Amino acid sequence: AMSHSRLMAELYARGDIPHPLQITLESCPTFPGKYNTVHRGNEILLTSSLEFGRTVFPEFASFSDKERWDIVVDFFYRFRSIEGCLRANEKFPDHPDRFLCNITTYISPEVFDNFFEDKQENAERDLQLKKIRNIKRIGDIFAARAMIRRFDPKHDEFLAIIGLMFWSIGEDVKVSEKIREIADRYREQILRELHSFYRDEVKLDDYATRLGELLLFLQVFEIKKEYQEHFEMLRLLNIIAEDTFTYRMQRE
Repeated sequence: AMSHSRLMAELYARGDIPHPLQITLESCPTFPGKYNTVHRGNEILLTSSLEFGRTVFPEFASFSDKERWDIVVDFFYRFRSIEGCLRANEKFPDHPDRFLCNITTYISPEVFDNFFEDKQENAERDLQLKKIRNIKRIGDIFAARAMIRRFDPKHDEFLAIIGLMFWSIGEDVKVSEKIREIADRYREQILRELHSFYRDEVKLDDYATRLGELLLFLQVFEIKKEYQEHFEMLRLLNIIAEDTFTYRMQRE
């Protein structure tokens, strides 16, 4: 439901709305990334993440506005990265350098020349493109997509990864001790359910390696600091303004 809501929001925000029969996760159109559409997609993802937390985890609705916001922003960096690689593997198996930054929008070196065409330029264009092409995260897309492709997570495993990422609240996030206890409890519950899944449904006697590989995703996609440094670099180059939503969310 979360993915389909994002899909509809992104497509209707574009204006060139496809036929309703095309608005499915399997057959939806995808478009080269543009500055404004990527940032709009980030807003949609964060809004959907708030609803995801409220719907799936009852306690989440009782947290303060700031606590809920800080948790989903912390989750945003991990989830956006792993989902973008996973969906890119499904959508673009022959283009290993593409990353689905939103449900309907991808970025790759081939689209950078036109990335800023839908915004008023505040910096010298050649410098913008040079800096963007040199971002380390772009090079990491190859490795991350290959890692996910080798593991090939089942649906239940991916849901477990999402839940673990949601409740792996960073030490820099200021939440109460009670919330951290709730987070610990949910992570323990998800791990218990994973054990049952491997043992009772998949019928694996020795699943320690598989579970270890799954948990490794939590470390590989713990890239909040890298994203923040990336956004700060874009601001210093006047590529994004201080009041840009995606930049502002990490400063609040």
